[in-house]
Amino acid sequence: MEYLNAALEKYQDLIKYNLELNLSDNLKKIFLFSLCKISINNEEGVEIFNCHWDQYPELFRKYDRLNIEKISNSLYQRRVCLKKYIDETYNNSDLTFLDEFANEVISFFDSEKNEINFIYEDLNITITKEILKSFIFGKGTERLIVLYLSTCEGLQSDILPGLNKVYKNLDPHEKCLFESVLIVRLQVFSDGNHRSSYWFIKKCNFEIKEEIFHDFTNNFLGNETLDYSEEILDDPNINILYAEKFTLFWNNLIPNKFIVKRPEGENGKFLLQKSLFGGSGFKYITNPETGRKVITIGKLGKKIIKNYIIYNTT
Repeated sequence: MEYLNAALEKYQDLIKYNLELNLSDNLKKIFLFSLCKISINNEEGVEIFNCHWDQYPELFRKYDRLNIEKISNSLYQRRVCLKKYIDETYNNSDLTFLDEFANEVISFFDSEKNEINFIYEDLNITITKEILKSFIFGKGTERLIVLYLSTCEGLQSDILPGLNKVYKNLDPHEKCLFESVLIVRLQVFSDGNHRSSYWFIKKCNFEIKEEIFHDFTNNFLGNETLDYSEEILDDPNINILYAEKFTLFWNNLIPNKFIVKRPEGENGKFLLQKSLFGGSGFKYITNPETGRKVITIGKLGKKIIKNYIIYNTT
């Protein structure tokens, strides 16, 4: 609990951004509804969730087609039933009360209260801080703790010595990149990890295009699988192995595929961009003798580039 509270405090702005991001989508607001205790005229809202099993295929196709494979999941069943209830009970063209609910939740996030009630007509929705935490960290808060312990100083750094050593050996501007990759790599949040990570790196004095940043983080996701394991907090061998692989990917990624330009002047921003010889647009070059593509960082590719340069400068 000590590390979780410290992590929640350190990344409070990032967590709030992720919450606001997800609550900008009506389906996500309804998903949060479904996690809460709901009553209608002071009676628990059983009629909302009283859907028959044979209705679920149609309800999922209509309201949550992307998650139809989770048709047996009771949480997702509650969500589609709630969406059905809202459609049938309220004017679907005017769902401003969902925006009011989102604003209440965001204010609740910043408050010291542990529980609030949102009332709209006959609906009474009770939300607690624990429910909100489950909504934000649907995969568990351990991932946030790993992010925190990997990038903190002091005694806590001894808990994850492998990942923390990777962090400590980086330049200050690279530490922000490292944290942003970890956010995506660990899948810290229920949803919106890429967008939250991009927001985070922009706050770290980086000037970066979103598509370039996507490529940057996806290079880790596209390499050998580094799936998060809850055992990383308990097993030092897993921690060290994870760190070694992460270091290998990091060293291969910079500067072979991406380069970081240092800012000019005190107020300048760092710039992350594709490397000339590593970016997807420059990965191959055509061999003029055979007409075949060869990789630019290979022996033959470098020779062809050198010949092009000599030819065009003489």
